[in-house]
This record gives sequence, C-alpha cells and structure tokens, in this order.
Amino acid sequence: MKQKFPYLTLAFGLFFSSLVLSSAQLQAQMQPQAQTHRAKKQQPVSTEGPRNADAALIELEKQFFAAIREKDNDKLNCILGDEFAYVVPGQPEMTRVQFLKHVHGLPEPIEWLGADDMRVRILGNIAVVTGVRNMKTRTDAGALISSDTGFADLFRKNGDEWELVLVHALEMPAQVNSQVGKQNH
Repeated sequence: MKQKFPYLTLAFGLFFSSLVLSSAQLQAQMQPQAQTHRAKKQQPVSTEGPRNADAALIELEKQFFAAIREKDNDKLNCILGDEFAYVVPGQPEMTRVQFLKHVHGLPEPIEWLGADDMRVRILGNIAVVTGVRNMKTRTDAGALISSDTGFADLFRKNGDEWELVLVHALEMPAQVNSQVGKQNH
C-alpha cells in the first residue's frame, strides 16, 4: 500500500491542478451544452455537514459502479459532468462520449464492480474519492477474472448536487490484487 500512495498522491496533484486551471475555460465552452447532455439527477446528493457529504459521495460512487455494471447510460448521464474525462496513464484520455461508448463495449457479464475502503476529501466545491476498484468478469470458458484499479475520482458541486468530472485510474499489477469485493462475491 505504501507504494501505491505516492502514485495516487502525484496523480491527484497533477489532475487537480489541471482541473482548476482549465475549469473556467471548460465551463465557458460547455455552458450552452450542459442541459442537452444530462437529464435531471434523480436524487440530489445531500451536503448537510461533512459526514453526510462523505456518505452521499460514497453512495454516488456506488451508483457510478452500478451504472457501469448495468451499462446504463441514463444513470451515467445523471452522474457525469459535461466535461467529464477518464484518464489512465499511458493511454489516450477518454471524453464523456468516448467513455459511454467504452462502457457499452465492456465484457459481459460484469459479475462485480465495486470498491471497499473508499476515502473522501472535500475541498470546497471539489471532492475527491479515492480507493481501489475491483472488477470481476468471466471468460468464455467460465474462468473468473479479477482486476484491481487504483482510482481518484474528482467530483464538482453543481448547485446542490455533485457531478463526476474526472476519473483517474491506474491498473494494479496482478501480484498486488486486493481482496476488494471478495467478502460479498
């Protein structure tokens, strides 16, 4: 775990600073498109006090995982900000549209997608949820494949609701795969 922390910290710092620098530009460019891409969120995330906000962000993260598992673009559209980006070091950055297409093309079925031990940091109207995400799928031969990904997800408060604006993911080597999700699945 000590080896993972510096990478996540560095990644968070780099992407947070780039998000802050480009946020105003992106907001100005995306403002007219904001209402055309996203339906009204079904349940606003409560932000009354830090504990409620932490719990609400963890719940929103769980909804994000469920929407990916179910390949539900309607649910994803309610969670993702218009300028959403999915970043994996060494791979091209995915825009919102590219990410939605990527989710649709994921292997079927996804038997499990979730994370334990998520941590929330709220910095004004920006929140960061970090953790290790685990995904389990089956091969055509029926073998279960498990993969872990370290993540730092940045949420931005939009009115009274949180929206996911950046996912930074780092694939973990097989030898350090965690026990995430193995309690329940």
